[in-house]
Amino acid sequence: FGLPIVQQVYGGMSVMYMGLSSVPFNLSLYSLSIWRLLRGGSESGIEKIKIKLKDILSPVLVATMLAMLFLLAEIPVHPILKKFLDSTAPATLPMSMIVIGATMAGGSLLETFRDKRVYVVCFARLIINPLLIWLILSPFNMDPMLLKTAVVIAGCPCGVVVSVMSLQYGKDALLASRSVMASTLLSVISLPIVILLL
Repeated sequence: FGLPIVQQVYGGMSVMYMGLSSVPFNLSLYSLSIWRLLRGGSESGIEKIKIKLKDILSPVLVATMLAMLFLLAEIPVHPILKKFLDSTAPATLPMSMIVIGATMAGGSLLETFRDKRVYVVCFARLIINPLLIWLILSPFNMDPMLLKTAVVIAGCPCGVVVSVMSLQYGKDALLASRSVMASTLLSVISLPIVILLL
């Protein structure tokens, strides 16, 4: 969601910064987050959790690690592979929206905005998150473009992957889908304010 926004507002260099920031995000999402989901919210006993290698080595994590290898080793990408990736990447957002739509088909739109938990998630994601990133990064002497890109990305709505993973691991997929939808709608107000303040 953040990619077209930072690309339009800040230009090509911000896209590179966003791509680099997705590496630690994907590494933690497909390792720490899976571990937390498998814990089932239990705070006791790590020994009860048996994480299989196939749970951690997801296609996204493998692709992220390969991308890091290609970037660091400066390995050229074959034009056919590049064309394939360029043509399939834009399909990820519409496909994930189909998952959200299917998850929410049983509930009403009005119920989304009656759920108080959704407002807590949206407040944390759209207001607290970008503010924290700005407070943490602004004391450092860094490229202003990097700071702006990080703050805007932090203020983007909940990622669709939250709904997908909730569904996959048998968690509250309805709350996750509601949070994605509500934060996407509310970001129409919050993101322009964040960009304006930057």
